[in-house]
Amino acid sequence: MQSRFELFTLLISRLSKEIKKIKTKETEEYCLSSPHVIIIYFLHKYNGMTLKELCDACSEDKASVSRSLDALRKKGLINSQNNNHYKNKLSLN
Repeated sequence: MQSRFELFTLLISRLSKEIKKIKTKETEEYCLSSPHVIIIYFLHKYNGMTLKELCDACSEDKASVSRSLDALRKKGLINSQNNNHYKNKLSLN
């Protein structure tokens, strides 16, 4: 028999995967990925944030958020004061 903890952990993992699938399906027509969506959400909600603030809000590491920001910048969806976006406030276009 599985313990309650094992079952709970398994169900949370499955739920997380299903949420990611839904996000991917809903955003693929916009050529966005799941991490892009959460970054856009927080930038909209707080009317701009720094890279560090985004990392904290998304619970993601700096490298992952930086990659997503670069992709969003190439798509023309975000802007920053200069290329050093670690200390500068990022916002949606």
